[in-house]
Amino acid sequence: MRRLFEPGVPQRIDVVYRAKIEARVAKEKGLMVIFLESVCSDPAVIAANVALKVSSGDPDYKDTSRAVAERDFLHRIKEYEKVYETITEPHLSYLRITNVGREVTVSRINGYLQSRIAFYLMNLHIKPRSIFVSRVCGRCRIAPISQVKTHCSTVKASTTWRGKLVEILLFLRQVCSTPMLFRHW
Repeated sequence: MRRLFEPGVPQRIDVVYRAKIEARVAKEKGLMVIFLESVCSDPAVIAANVALKVSSGDPDYKDTSRAVAERDFLHRIKEYEKVYETITEPHLSYLRITNVGREVTVSRINGYLQSRIAFYLMNLHIKPRSIFVSRVCGRCRIAPISQVKTHCSTVKASTTWRGKLVEILLFLRQVCSTPMLFRHW
């Protein structure tokens, strides 16, 4: 039987062991624990997760109808909600992702491994998104200016294009339901 903690080995332990983990961390100095918490209250995301879980061939629902599987999974979620305790203690290291990255809370992240885990999870994009890349310019930052042939018309076109692109993106930000962040230079 494997021990709850192996020295030097990263482990994933379910929420039901939280009290044991906190007691062990209090006893053993040098044991580094980071709690990774994913909280979702968006009904659309929950519905998509339920549909994925019951249609993906999960062993829990192997010989079960889709309707029964969905009912069971939603019941499991309700049962977890009754006993789940969100992490609020200021002395613990944790990263909480709310509604699939809409909000991320980071507390007391120390060291290389914890920083890399936090960086990875904060930059994980599982929702579709648009990325706009545009370049209209007669100059290159890498080449020396003496080697670049820049004409006034190209510079004017670049400036005009940049202004129009900003207008388009500002318009899209207003009409889109998802928040957009962009930067122009």
